[in-house]
Amino acid sequence: MPKDLVVLILAQTFVAAVFHWAPRWGRGRFFFSVAVDDSFARSNEARAILAGYRVRVWAHWIVSCGMVAVLHQWGPHVAPIGLLWLPLGAEVAFGAAQRHVRPHGQPASSLRTADLSPRPPLPAGRLAQSGPFLILAAVAYAVWQGRASIDALQAHATRTFRPPPFGGAVAFVTGAAVCCGLLLGLASALRALARHPSAVGRRTTLLSLLATEYLLAVMTATIFLPLSVARDPSFMRIVRFLLLALVLAFVVVIFRLSAMAAADAARLDPGHEDLWKWGLFYRNADDAALFVPKRVGVGYTLNFGRPEAWILTAMLVVGLLGSILLPALLAR
Repeated sequence: MPKDLVVLILAQTFVAAVFHWAPRWGRGRFFFSVAVDDSFARSNEARAILAGYRVRVWAHWIVSCGMVAVLHQWGPHVAPIGLLWLPLGAEVAFGAAQRHVRPHGQPASSLRTADLSPRPPLPAGRLAQSGPFLILAAVAYAVWQGRASIDALQAHATRTFRPPPFGGAVAFVTGAAVCCGLLLGLASALRALARHPSAVGRRTTLLSLLATEYLLAVMTATIFLPLSVARDPSFMRIVRFLLLALVLAFVVVIFRLSAMAAADAARLDPGHEDLWKWGLFYRNADDAALFVPKRVGVGYTLNFGRPEAWILTAMLVVGLLGSILLPALLAR
């Protein structure tokens, strides 16, 4: 089996595992993103709903893997289209299970109010906040100094090893710097303007953004520092393992940050299932909080009842598309 096909199937298996645990992955008091009593969550009816949902998730995983394998015959670049089936199908299954759970939801209490306390400075200090940009500056210098090595590796290009040209490397580092800048701008705006449900929630949200900046910067360094001194493809084999280790470390950090806010999250959420679309998207124009704790997964989500949420979403989408398209355009 081709290695790229194995990677796609492993990635799809990870996504399926996330959806498998998602119904109970909600701050302790939520079941399929609905606030329920513990007695119902332990009942036979709840177990049956959960089991049926999980069977549908893994059925969608089988269909999705089959689609990936079939599309892979048409070309490796077409195969990832099959990955879309699983999240779409699993989300439909999640919504269907949620409809069975909602009649057992607890009555909603009064609406939560946002924390309006004075805004603290960005966490971890100025040196830590500037760290991602210092790392990227060092990578940019190394890429410039090693441009001859980067261009020389083009002669070793194969189907499984496609090093970027010097222009592509510069564009990638530039895109990473732009993304880090957008994340820093978002963190600064949140610190100054956003209304959070708690001080703990505000701090963990800002630290999560900082961790994402470091992930982008360190991953860029992991790819391009070895590339700038490599003489043949064998020198780059360790990079994939380093990238995997970085992603795992990032996941651990995000989970730790989320655990810090978990105790407050369950206490501050008053219910109101009608304010959550599919249990994922929160919309309440009367809520001053721009960020609220997720009911499924870790971290926080935007309050789409506020216009600032749509502006921030548009900025992030534009920044993401720019970081993807810019390297392709400059590499021509």
